[in-house]
Amino acid sequence: IAELDERLLAMRPPKDVRRMPRPLTERKFWKAKELENWLLYYSIPVLEGFLPDRHLRHWALLIESLHVVLEKRIFISDIDAVDIMMLEFVVTAQHLYEQNSMSFNMHQLSHLVKGVLLWGPLWAHSAFPFDCGNGYLKARVKASNGIPQQLCRALALQTAV
Repeated sequence: IAELDERLLAMRPPKDVRRMPRPLTERKFWKAKELENWLLYYSIPVLEGFLPDRHLRHWALLIESLHVVLEKRIFISDIDAVDIMMLEFVVTAQHLYEQNSMSFNMHQLSHLVKGVLLWGPLWAHSAFPFDCGNGYLKARVKASNGIPQQLCRALALQTAV
């Protein structure tokens, strides 16, 4: 893993990536954005030459699909291609990683395209803003008693300023 860390830390992220990569050995401390950056930008070049080609190609199916469904504008032809790639990713996972890889989350990927068709690109219905808001609220709670009152007071103070 040291060699993977070396590759990861040597990378220079694109301008739209605001967080510099941290080592894989610290991944349990990564924020959601760091995981997203790993998926979308770093994982393929870092893992190239370490993973067998068929595993890397399999992983690339997921990454390419995610890039498409995170675009600002998605075309129907792109959606059809993503649907095929996601199905291939899910089915191939069973063969590469055995039946126990078929978790509920893996199954959910087969429904990703339906969600995009119904609600738009993934960024349009992300949980990140809610997570950020929850973090803001959590920071305002100082004791286990009277939590609603603490939150109301903190929000009232913020709007008064």
